[in-house]
Amino acid sequence: TMGKPTGIQWCDMTVNPTSGCDGCELWIPGQGGPCYAGNFHETRLAKSLPLLYDPVFTNVRLIPGRMAKAVRCMDMAGKPRAEKPWLSGLRRKIFVGDLGDIFSAAVTFDFLKHEIIDVALSPDGSRHDLLLLTKQPQRAAAFASWLKTQGVNWPENVWLGVSITSKTSLPRIGHLAKVPAAHRYRSIEPLVGDPELTVSHVQG
Repeated sequence: TMGKPTGIQWCDMTVNPTSGCDGCELWIPGQGGPCYAGNFHETRLAKSLPLLYDPVFTNVRLIPGRMAKAVRCMDMAGKPRAEKPWLSGLRRKIFVGDLGDIFSAAVTFDFLKHEIIDVALSPDGSRHDLLLLTKQPQRAAAFASWLKTQGVNWPENVWLGVSITSKTSLPRIGHLAKVPAAHRYRSIEPLVGDPELTVSHVQG
C-alpha cells in the first residue's frame, strides 16, 4: 500500500495516499460488490491497519506522506526490467490509488495538490511517472481547473486514466478529455453488465 512492487503489468509499483472510495457501479455503499479493492479493504486492511483503513470501504481517509516516501525509490529510466521487459528503459511507472479512488469527495483539492502534484514536481518525483486512475473524472477535471487558479499546470509526468466497466460508464471519457494531462488512458476492466464494448466505443 506504500511504494509496493506489484504484479500489475503496466506499472512497477503502487502507492495509496488515501484509503477507501465513495462507491461506484462495482461497490454500492451498504451493499458491497465485486470490487477487489473494497473486499480487500474490509476483510484485511481495515483489520490489520485500523488507523489508516476504516471498517467501511466508503469512509475515505487521507494518508499524507506516502507519496513523498514512494518517490524516493530508484530511478528506472534506461534500466532493464527482467520481470517486465516491456517496461525496460522507461521511467518508473507508479500506479497511484490502486486500492481506492483518490478523487473521492472527501479528498480535498489542497490535499491532492500537496500529495500528488507537488510531489510529482519535486526532484524525487520528477524522475518517475505517476499514473492516476479514477471512476470520477469529472472531479479530476474540476481539480485541474482549480490548479489553474493556483497558477499550477498539470505536470507532464502525472498521467490520468478512467475506468470503463460498461457502456453506461462511457461518458467518463468525455470528462477525461477536459483534463490537460499530457498522457490520458482508459482501463477497460472489469467489465460488468453489458460487455459488448468495441474499439469505437472507447476511443471517445
